[in-house]
Amino acid sequence: MTCLHAKIIRIPLIVLGFSFCASTFAMKSVVSIFPIKHYNQNVSDWIGPDDVDYDKPLITASVQAARLNEFYQHYFGDYSPWSETFVNHALNQAAPYDLKTEEKGLISLYGNKNKSDRDIGYGVNFRPHTQKWIRDIASNINFTQLETFKYHASQRAITIENTSVRALPTDEVHYYHFKFPGQGYPFDNLQMSALWVGSPVYVISESLDRAWVLVLTNDLVGWVHRSSIAEADEQFIQQWQNAAKKQMAAIIKTKATLVDENNQYVMTTYVGGVFPVFSGTIGMKLMMPVSDINHHAVIKTVITDSDNFALMPLTPTPHHFADLMKTLIGRPYGWGGMNFYNDCSQELKNLFTPFAIWLPRHSSDQLTRGKTVDLSHLPMGKRLSYLKKHGRKFMTLIYNGGHIILYIGNYRLQFSDTKTAMTYQAMWGLSPRPSVRRAVIGQSALFPLLMKYPEDAALISQADKKIFRISYLDDMPKQKGKINFKINKFILRALMFPNLAELLMMSGYVTW
Repeated sequence: MTCLHAKIIRIPLIVLGFSFCASTFAMKSVVSIFPIKHYNQNVSDWIGPDDVDYDKPLITASVQAARLNEFYQHYFGDYSPWSETFVNHALNQAAPYDLKTEEKGLISLYGNKNKSDRDIGYGVNFRPHTQKWIRDIASNINFTQLETFKYHASQRAITIENTSVRALPTDEVHYYHFKFPGQGYPFDNLQMSALWVGSPVYVISESLDRAWVLVLTNDLVGWVHRSSIAEADEQFIQQWQNAAKKQMAAIIKTKATLVDENNQYVMTTYVGGVFPVFSGTIGMKLMMPVSDINHHAVIKTVITDSDNFALMPLTPTPHHFADLMKTLIGRPYGWGGMNFYNDCSQELKNLFTPFAIWLPRHSSDQLTRGKTVDLSHLPMGKRLSYLKKHGRKFMTLIYNGGHIILYIGNYRLQFSDTKTAMTYQAMWGLSPRPSVRRAVIGQSALFPLLMKYPEDAALISQADKKIFRISYLDDMPKQKGKINFKINKFILRALMFPNLAELLMMSGYVTW
């Protein structure tokens, strides 16, 4: 398993028809370390100033403008959780696809009652969770608030810190047993995503202890700490939206520091964070949301060094992609944005944000943001030949079922006489067929698509999966009209079940 939402899970809400291996735990270790050092991880050795296209824009001005508008709409406009139309589309669902039923489905999924060995959830102490554990979580959810849904503008809010989105209102982990390949640490099934400061949300419900709120973001539904959000009234929203329309800035350095106007530390930010801006004489003045004593959002002015941000949209060139990759490469793999590291889809979502190219959180759905070509019917060799011939550097996404990859061009490896399709990706590891072990890479990396890997010939190539599709982000997806929300009974389920969303989107049940 290599990406958020890539797991195949056993869930009572939909019969998926997959089979699984025997439940006896393997005694042999299922984890080894892949020698990523065999592949040069120095970005400048692959993408350098001597390249003829180093500073050449990779998309047209018209596509750049369209992408910027699309980005704004998903963050602050018609497709954001501040939009009544969007909120109603996502949340106003009839039984048995309503909020209460879906939340109870999550409780059933992550409880251990009547579960096989492979479906039992464990805590950090390597012991199975008790029924009391899941009952305590369930008893903290106000199911009465989920029985009916009606939009209220007063429930719009914004994150005031970087936070994690959880499938249930708890910080405790839920792992399947580590003796099963691709399970155990770091795959906490309750971890959905990281959410950066300044992200609009809609508050659906509050836990009974008032420590958690269930929120809708622009691409998922989950629980965040109540302390991580502040209510956004109409005046705040108008001020925020108007400033964002004039100019947004994106963070382009990992762990960039924000300070106040007295040069006092305020917060650490990450690549992909977005802020409306004020121009300043020293560095850049950003608009950051903070909470007043009544939990209402107000705007605070913060400053960061000029090399920590880019005014949006940053022109997508190989040069600018290389600069971003240099600050991201080698960071540990973070399932669901755990510890503010990235998994495959969050890595690309954050990487493309400074260019104002909006990517959703699910890897399969990211593929829909451009013109898509399905190569799944081709053998591996022809897939790679097509990619090397028709791939567009930095603008081509590769999806192979649960994992998303960025194609960066064709390069010659030191042990090869021919050029190889090179990629950039946040990846957990490789596996053989059948998938009885993992060779762990566990970081963001430059990695070639080879037919076989000389380090371990049994490992499956990333180009040799059942699914192999590519998408061109320099081509806009087809859209009909300003808003094209299709009525879909599965949309809420896809937003709430992090492990199920991938299957629903792959099967065509949900288009976001």
